[in-house]
Amino acid sequence: MVEEKKSVDWMSLITGICFIIVSFIAFKNPYASLASLVIYFGIIAIVKGVGGVLIYKNIKDFTSLNIKSFFWISIIDIILGLILVFNVQSAVLIIPYVFSIWFIIDSINDISFGRYLRFVPGGLYHLNIIINIITLILGIMMLYNPLRASFTVVFLIGMYLTISGVKYIAYAFKHEY
Repeated sequence: MVEEKKSVDWMSLITGICFIIVSFIAFKNPYASLASLVIYFGIIAIVKGVGGVLIYKNIKDFTSLNIKSFFWISIIDIILGLILVFNVQSAVLIIPYVFSIWFIIDSINDISFGRYLRFVPGGLYHLNIIINIITLILGIMMLYNPLRASFTVVFLIGMYLTISGVKYIAYAFKHEY
């Protein structure tokens, strides 16, 4: 009989909590300075990217899987985060485009990575697919109408971060065999 051991993926847990905290900030005061939110989102992107690189390394070290796209998306997250943190004025102007493309790429990457979650018990595979389809739609909505997105970007980003935060927290408490 296979013994189930429970573990916590601390990087996923921290990323999920950061996403949810920033989503609360976005929802609480949507008219707050976009510059402040850009910096928070930049920090989150950096944390998420570093976590992705660490996850990629663990997957590569402990399995035969070599998911290069996962690694490169994580590098893009880090670069995007650095751009947001260190070039705030430009980021505020292009924020609807930046976030819509980020949401789309991240959702597609997580959907493709989701095929490896089929073997994890507890419905994580289905949760991953549902959440990432929702975030993909949000990203397309923002890209399709950037003018409207610029007015609602804080709300859409708050929704994305809440949904993704829940996803990362669920990943943090997955079961390993």
